[in-house]
Amino acid sequence: AVRRLAELYGPDAVVDAPLQRVRFDLGSIDRDTRSLRLQSSAEMNEAVCLADAIYYEARSESRSGQVAVAQVIQNRVASKHFPDTICDVVYQGSERRTGCQFSFTCDGSMDRPLNVESWDESMDVARFVLTQTPRSLGGRSTHYHTTAVNPVWSATLEQTRQVGSHIFYRFPWRERPAATASLRAAPPS
Repeated sequence: AVRRLAELYGPDAVVDAPLQRVRFDLGSIDRDTRSLRLQSSAEMNEAVCLADAIYYEARSESRSGQVAVAQVIQNRVASKHFPDTICDVVYQGSERRTGCQFSFTCDGSMDRPLNVESWDESMDVARFVLTQTPRSLGGRSTHYHTTAVNPVWSATLEQTRQVGSHIFYRFPWRERPAATASLRAAPPS
């Protein structure tokens, strides 16, 4: 199934048969398993949030640039310093006019009509990133900006690389997974 998804959604996929893609996406649904439908709905919501970020932040980039932006979001989800879901990461701070993590969530960009072709491409990249383990393009990056700006925060982070017109950064310390707690008894006195 993973290989099939890569053929349908991979960055080099050629979409000659959209019906073939739809049949694969729909598959068979066990009508007695409500949790599977809810899980699919939640996964689709996460894919849409990721596609939003790809569309508004990197639609003019190559597929590699779009995947790198998506990987930053995934790195944030995996980090203890950010929210635990894609949608929460993408829309963090969007209720404020300033302080949003991704500018498109609070600058009015989402009020403009979508370019359907670019949106479909963004959704394809989101599905690919969520179903595959693509080559890491941004390292452990948790931040990025375009070459057109020079944000103050970039001086406090370690630059990892540049992909297209985006420069990627990570925290200067190496993030480690949370250790399991251990209870040790005090030595006898």
